[in-house]
Amino acid sequence: MPEIYLYNIAATLKEVGLERAQSLLDSGEKEQVDKIKAESRLNEFVLGRYLLKKRLSEQTGQPAETLVLQKRAYGKLYLEGNPCFFNLSHSGNYLVVAISQKDEIGVDIEHVTRRSTHYTDIAQRYFTQAEGHAIKDAPSSEQSILFHEVWTKKEAVLKAAGIGLSGSLDAFNALETHPSTPIELLIKSAENAAMPEKHYAFHLKHWQFNDPNQTPVYLSASVCNGQVLPNFILHETEGLGLRAAS
Repeated sequence: MPEIYLYNIAATLKEVGLERAQSLLDSGEKEQVDKIKAESRLNEFVLGRYLLKKRLSEQTGQPAETLVLQKRAYGKLYLEGNPCFFNLSHSGNYLVVAISQKDEIGVDIEHVTRRSTHYTDIAQRYFTQAEGHAIKDAPSSEQSILFHEVWTKKEAVLKAAGIGLSGSLDAFNALETHPSTPIELLIKSAENAAMPEKHYAFHLKHWQFNDPNQTPVYLSASVCNGQVLPNFILHETEGLGLRAAS
């Protein structure tokens, strides 16, 4: 079953410590760290790799320090020769690790610390026509909620497909999805563009929270698993500081 681990970056980094988190970086990851200038971005990267490897170690039985993450064509991480599937996302103060033993998985989180005035423009340009109209016609207080529900659902599905935002954001209507009904899409291979499109079915789960300042946090996870209805398990780790939105 898909397992979703949700972390508060500052609280977890305080507990783990940056030096300890860096101890699990391989040589390639250390080179990436050397190029990161912003402290917040560095903390996200280092802590993300540490937490991901710790969770993968639990799943695979391999020591975390021996795990070397590889990248597929569109940047999705994987473990060579291991059937465990996983994904990672971070935004603002929060980070999420998603792991599945059986199926490709994608996850996206958005911590909306700054409001935009361009939700309707983006939606009408990139989303389906129905989604664009729904967001435009919604009361201004609800436009951000609808936009980020749609955005996180789409990104989670496209990440599960292994193509991320290189895929089409208007491939399905995220406002018409239901947890028990799979989203069926035709998708080109992320590894071989010459291959014909294949049919895939994705299941999707969406959550909405508020942080201690009542700032919204949106989270979506998706697995590519045909017609089998998955049981998503959400682990809210210590120090998270989130409450489910009413």
